[in-house]
Parts: sequence; structure tokens; C-alpha cells
Amino acid sequence: MKEIHDRMPVILGEEDRNMWLDPSVEDKDILSQLIKPYPAKDMDAYEVSPLVNNPKNDTEDCIRSLAE
Repeated sequence: MKEIHDRMPVILGEEDRNMWLDPSVEDKDILSQLIKPYPAKDMDAYEVSPLVNNPKNDTEDCIRSLAE
């Protein structure tokens, strides 16, 4: 990710999503264990439209590959 941006988003695996979103889980130690590097082999990077830079644009065009 560092070639693309200086910040790394938290990417949760399917098994961790429910716990992360559960408002009854307030223990910071438990939640911090969910924040771990996501396997690079499971990610793809591709160029997208500048539309993605404006929060008013809520469309799939924001995530569509420019190569399509």
C-alpha cells in the first residue's frame, strides 16, 4: 500500500467483521487484536477514476478499473 498511499486502511477478514461492528464489544484489547496486516496476496490494486475523490459520488464507477 505504501506505493499508493501513506495510510493503511484496516481491512477485516469475514470472521472478524461481526465482532468489529458489534456495539456490545467495548474491550479495546479485544478490538485491537483484529487490527493486523492483511495478506498482500489477497489484495489487488488498480487505477480508478478521480470520481473516487469526491464523497458526493456514490456509484460503482468509483471502484471500476480504468482498464475496463
